[in-house]
Amino acid sequence: MNKKGLSEVITTVLIILLVLAAIVVIWSAVKPALDKGANEISGASECFNFDVSVQSCKIINSATGNVSITLTKGTKDIEVVSLKYLFIDADGNQQSLEDATTTLSALDVKTISLVNAKAVNATKIAITGKVKTSAGAEKTCDQIGTAVTCA
Repeated sequence: MNKKGLSEVITTVLIILLVLAAIVVIWSAVKPALDKGANEISGASECFNFDVSVQSCKIINSATGNVSITLTKGTKDIEVVSLKYLFIDADGNQQSLEDATTTLSALDVKTISLVNAKAVNATKIAITGKVKTSAGAEKTCDQIGTAVTCA
C-alpha cells in the first residue's frame, strides 16, 4: 500500500479545515462591526429626513426663560420620538431641553410656549430631535439647520 498518497490527502484535508476555522474566527470578529455600521447608516438616513425647523422665536420674558417658538414640519414621514431645543446665549453657551410631548404631523406649523430655566438669557434657538430608525432603535440627530435669532 502506498502511504505517501494517503499522507497527501490527509495534509490537504487538514489545510482545508484550518482555512475554514480561520474564516469562522475572522467572520466572528468582523460581523458585529458590520452590523453596528449598518444600524448607524440606518439612523443617519432617518436624521437626514428629520424636517422639523424653527420658523421663529420670540422671547416673552428673558429673566424667567419664557419663550414662544414656532415650529414647521415638512412632508417627510419619519417617527419623531422627541424634539430637543438648543438655547444659545450671547456668549455662545448652549443648553438643551428635550420635549417628548409636542407632536407634529406633515406640513404642521405649531407655536409652543415654554417657560424653562434653560431658556434664560437665550438669544438664539436651534432644534434637533430623536427619531425611530427602521430597525426600531432610537437615534439622536445632530443640530438641524442654523440657529434662529429670537426677537
